[in-house]
Amino acid sequence: MRAAFFLIVTVLIAGSAPLDAAAEQEEAVARQLAKTRRLLAVRAHAENVRPAAASFGGWWSGRLVFVRSQSTCSSGLSSFAFRHFMAVRGAAAGLSTSHDGAFPGKSRDGGRSYIFLKSAYTSSGPWVLGVSYGNLSSSGRSAIVVYVAKHLRSNCTYAFGTYATR
Repeated sequence: MRAAFFLIVTVLIAGSAPLDAAAEQEEAVARQLAKTRRLLAVRAHAENVRPAAASFGGWWSGRLVFVRSQSTCSSGLSSFAFRHFMAVRGAAAGLSTSHDGAFPGKSRDGGRSYIFLKSAYTSSGPWVLGVSYGNLSSSGRSAIVVYVAKHLRSNCTYAFGTYATR
């Protein structure tokens, strides 16, 4: 009986290891999103104080540009156009993208910024993808958008960022 209990506990612990690793990678991507967004915010105008009634909800578009200083691997892709729709309900949000489908997300700071994370599997292996919105302008018409893709096998991180408009 004791051996069977030990075997069950060992299987449960071993089975949770990939889940723990995926959660760690998602948190790493969330930290990278915040770091890249802060880097871009330093370059922002003094206009980045949003009025209380402003919301990130709605259509956003622009061209994401490769941020070499925030990436651990080089990319053959220097930029790409995107179109996003964000639905916001309090701290919870959903993002539909033209490049990677739908993302679940949330705000950790009372709606001043939103982070969207998901896992994806391609022929090259598993990825963690993240999109972040922050620094909504006082007009509510522009915001900083950051996209980070991290390959879980090679640990390559690709960061893209821009000022999106609606």
